[in-house]
Amino acid sequence: MDQGLIDIFKGRRNIRDKLSVANIRIKQLLAKIDHQLHILEDREKILFDKLVSVMESGDKIRANIIASEIAQIRDIKKHLLAFHVVLENLSLRIENILFLGSITKDFPQIIELVRELRNISRSIAPSMEYGFISLEETLRDVVNDLRENNIASSLEYSPSASAEAKKILEEAYVVAEERLRNSFPSLDKKDSEKSIQSKT
Repeated sequence: MDQGLIDIFKGRRNIRDKLSVANIRIKQLLAKIDHQLHILEDREKILFDKLVSVMESGDKIRANIIASEIAQIRDIKKHLLAFHVVLENLSLRIENILFLGSITKDFPQIIELVRELRNISRSIAPSMEYGFISLEETLRDVVNDLRENNIASSLEYSPSASAEAKKILEEAYVVAEERLRNSFPSLDKKDSEKSIQSKT
């Protein structure tokens, strides 16, 4: 067996059960994110149409206000899209663990990644924070069970786990920004102002 894998068949049944619960929690968070993204996209479309109308009327002040609201929505969407990318990957990793019956030694990175998402969600999506807390607690329970079965010596936390988690999250934000650019017409505040000025 690959040295990077730890056999969990030797552990108790509840290790698998808790991993399954963790995956269910991830799916629930993904559903909440999809729902929130749908709401934000509808709101963004309404505001974008309103912005076009206001720009055509030459109302610079209102146009700037609406443009700021759209920018705020897109910032939240960027965070949620990054969350979605990370959680999809985590779900796939857990499904592979359940299928293969082995757990990778970088499992602490998963916990650190969830902790990072939880901290970010506190400010941009408070309603999801509890979901991340529950997921993190379930994953920590898995590690505790592995320790009790004397097969978690290489799953200890290390600073590199936190650093790798941050790197993964940064990569997810790059993907999120690309998806955001492709999802709706770009809005450049300077271009908006130029357009308004040309109509006045």
